[in-house]
Amino acid sequence: MNPKKWNIVGKEEVLNTGFLKVHALKCELPEENKTHIFNSVELKDWVIVFALTTDGQLIVVKQHRLATDKITLELPAGAVDAGEDPQEAAKRELLEETGYTTSLLVPLHSMDVNPAIETNQAHFFLASGCTKVGEQDLDPDEYVTVDLMSYDDFYPAIFTNSLSVLCAYMANQFINNALADAENEQIKNQNK
Repeated sequence: MNPKKWNIVGKEEVLNTGFLKVHALKCELPEENKTHIFNSVELKDWVIVFALTTDGQLIVVKQHRLATDKITLELPAGAVDAGEDPQEAAKRELLEETGYTTSLLVPLHSMDVNPAIETNQAHFFLASGCTKVGEQDLDPDEYVTVDLMSYDDFYPAIFTNSLSVLCAYMANQFINNALADAENEQIKNQNK
């Protein structure tokens, strides 16, 4: 049985900060003669880059996150600008936040962030062969430091709260899935 689908019959912007918009959605469920107001938050899509240097080190960034009032250790990430392709945004964010560029950028997965209330998607990328080509090019209100971490330390860091963002865990899952798919494809090709 399929779930019932609400019809959106009205949309009113109740907040616009420039970074996000909140809409009140007037919805109705005709077969039950119901109406309800739901809220949605319109945010930009964002990219998360699992970036490995030429010697296999993982590039991570540290910054103060005001929502949690904590210094966090994260993967390079950022918003997709209007009209920008997510892959181009991933390259741009990697360069701006870290000063590194990549010779290979592979899309891993795209997903809704929080479809209950948010309209945006997160796009995950693997960047390999990264090399330092310059200094960071941060926004005036951005204060980010760059670190390198061994891949072996990455997974445990997720579960000791050293890496505090769910995206790090998700990126690791997508990497593992991609590696398993590649290995299965290689085995399949060898058996032909």
